[in-house]
Amino acid sequence: MEERNCSIWWCRRDLRLQDNPALRAAAETSQHLLPVYCLDPRDLREPRHFRASPATKSLQPLPHAKIPKLGPWRCRFLLEALTSLRTGMRAAGSDLMMRTGLPEIEIPSLVQQLATCGQVKHIELHFSCDLLSDSATLEEAVMSEVLASATAAGLTCSIHQH
Repeated sequence: MEERNCSIWWCRRDLRLQDNPALRAAAETSQHLLPVYCLDPRDLREPRHFRASPATKSLQPLPHAKIPKLGPWRCRFLLEALTSLRTGMRAAGSDLMMRTGLPEIEIPSLVQQLATCGQVKHIELHFSCDLLSDSATLEEAVMSEVLASATAAGLTCSIHQH
C-alpha cells in the first residue's frame, strides 16, 4: 500500500475555484486534496459588530453589538456560494466536504481520520488568512490542534497560510 501526502484545503471566505492561492497550492503539493468547509455554529449565534483598529490594522469586535456574524441574508448567500463551489468541485472530479462544528475540533478530527486509514504519511493544511481579529485567534487554535493531532498520529505536518 502506497503512503501519500494529503492536503486539506480549509475553505473559509474564499469560496471560488479560479484565482484561489490556497486551493492552487494545496492541489499542487500533494497527491490527494481534501477540500473542507466548517460551518461554525458560533457564527450563527454570537453577536458581532466591528470597527477598524489602526494599531493592529485589523477589525475589532464591539462588545455591545447584537448582530450575528451570519444573519439570514448572509447565511443564504453563503449556502448558495457553497453549493456553487461543490458543483464546480464535482465537475472537476472532486467534491467539497461540509461539516458543522467548531473548526478547531473538526479539522483536527479529519487529520485523525486520515491517519487511521494508514495510507497518509504527511498532512498539509492550506487556508486563506482573514483580517478579523477573532479569525486570527481561530486560525491559531486550528493550526495548534492540527499539529497536535498529526504528531499524536505519527504524521508529519506543514501549515500554509495564504
